[in-house]
Amino acid sequence: MGNGRKAFSSLFFTITIANALASSLHAEEARRLSLDPSRVAWNELNYEVSKLLFSAHSELRLETIGQHEAQQRLATPDGGPYTQPGNAGATHLTLTSRGLGQRSRVDFFLDHESGTALQRIQLEDAKKKRYKLSRFGRQGVHEHTQRPTEGERDLSWEQWTDITTTLVPFPSALAPETPICEPSGLLYIVSAAALSAPGDRLEIPCFSKRSVSLVEIVVAEKTQIKVNHTLRRGNRRNHIKGRRDVLRLALRARPLEGSEAGFQLLGLRGDVDIYLDPGNRVPVQVSGRVPYAGRVRFRLTEAALVN
Repeated sequence: MGNGRKAFSSLFFTITIANALASSLHAEEARRLSLDPSRVAWNELNYEVSKLLFSAHSELRLETIGQHEAQQRLATPDGGPYTQPGNAGATHLTLTSRGLGQRSRVDFFLDHESGTALQRIQLEDAKKKRYKLSRFGRQGVHEHTQRPTEGERDLSWEQWTDITTTLVPFPSALAPETPICEPSGLLYIVSAAALSAPGDRLEIPCFSKRSVSLVEIVVAEKTQIKVNHTLRRGNRRNHIKGRRDVLRLALRARPLEGSEAGFQLLGLRGDVDIYLDPGNRVPVQVSGRVPYAGRVRFRLTEAALVN
């Protein structure tokens, strides 16, 4: 009986160590998220959504910049050190959105090969007016915000004088030096990542709304959806309409301990699905929940492909 208990204890210890090693390797693999930019065949995406009284339009543009240029375009406010681009440079994404009386432009910089967030700038200049710079560092995010005071709404954001500066620390549940992403970069990441067959998955910590969520991206299934969009490549245009084979990528965000739920993608909340064309890896549809409108679908209307 004693030998049986000893054998069981030895087996339990072996399994525990194996699980710990597997978990450690999984964590290391997540930290070394490696993207293949050559998979990304697009440099412009246009989406529209319309449901009942809700309508919106989003346009995403992509450019690749070298390491030196990226360093010059990144802010260096007091309170570093800040995350820097690697040797391959950075990806610059510009997201312009309009809807429900709001107008917003986001300039987001992320590392070209790892997807690590570097800097995000958002300018809202319709009903809501705000300029916000978020510079990502090792311990947290430095945020600089400007708003207009009374009498300044017609001035440019550079002249707004209601200014706040703060450091939003990462939650203690996040391991030190863990690369952080931001939802603005996820359409680029899913195009560049090795997500090609049902069961493929990755996990990325994402900073959004001053909180950090662990976002799991899983290729849930191969399916078909109706599409109606134009693909541009140089001077050539190809209209795609009808049913199309796609991969449905399910995004599930879990707030880390010490964080509130804040994950959003294109203003969508809750469980978000991205439908990816497996041939050109263009996200042709993004669906999720919008307050007061329920579940909606951002459908691709036009995409520009790289030559």
